[in-house]
Amino acid sequence: MEIEDEPLTEQKLINLYGSMAKDDLAKITCGFDRGVADSNGAHYDFDPVAKRRMETREKNRRRYQRKYARQNPGSKRSRKTRKRTESTYAYQADVRKEFAHKTSRKIVDSEAKVFVFEDLIDTEHDPAPQGKEG
Repeated sequence: MEIEDEPLTEQKLINLYGSMAKDDLAKITCGFDRGVADSNGAHYDFDPVAKRRMETREKNRRRYQRKYARQNPGSKRSRKTRKRTESTYAYQADVRKEFAHKTSRKIVDSEAKVFVFEDLIDTEHDPAPQGKEG
């Protein structure tokens, strides 16, 4: 079975895998519950070392920001402090990027061919309810 690079619709998936036995389909399918685990029981989380370092960077960032607020704007020392603050953001971004790469690589290299993710409801970006007139 050769799959094109275009997104698969539900109908295409049914055509590809609809004739397979349930057991065979279960072998090549992996379901994900975001933030918890996948259907094979594997958990995906940051390395303990990276977690600890990110917490340290977070603590340092708060300290640098307090220090920066007390400094004269535009001074050489305030630029140094701002640069240190920026480096903490860059470190955390790098850790997240590395985690995403390692996790996606693990998932793609698995035996699964079909990946199913839970349908999350985004309540944070739902429109606010309209008020009643009258």
